[in-house]
Amino acid sequence: MSGRPGACLTTLGPGVASVVNGVACAWLDRAPVLVFTDSHPPSAGGIFEHQRLDHRALLAPVTKWSATLSEENADEVMREAIDRAMAEPRGPVHLEWPADLTAQSSVASRQSSVASRQSTAVSLESSVTSHQSPATSHDVARFEAREVCPTPPRFARCARATICRRW
Repeated sequence: MSGRPGACLTTLGPGVASVVNGVACAWLDRAPVLVFTDSHPPSAGGIFEHQRLDHRALLAPVTKWSATLSEENADEVMREAIDRAMAEPRGPVHLEWPADLTAQSSVASRQSSVASRQSTAVSLESSVTSHQSPATSHDVARFEAREVCPTPPRFARCARATICRRW
């Protein structure tokens, strides 16, 4: 309705399983949604077996695309995710968010300048704008990067909120 993609954030394993119905609804309604799933860091190897589910396999039937965020690819993957979610037919895309990215990004975001955040906002605005219909183009004037990935109040102080606001 707004012409912008929605977003949701899940916990490991059962959290992903519980969001499948909502993502399936978005798939059927052709609603663009960025589905962020928590995941064990690659550095953990096979140490953690608790709540280990294959998130990609679980969401594959109801998402258009899936990728894993990393410090090296985060900006590129976010742009690609928005492009794919907004491309016709619109629909949900899945982004795995490893726990170790949160710590790295929290430090990096404190060091980033206002100019780089504005640059990212303009770039993401272009991604969203290029997919909007004329009926929703007036929403672009109110677009801010933080609206791409809203942060629930209980996560506001969480380190993940910092990386989410960066886009």
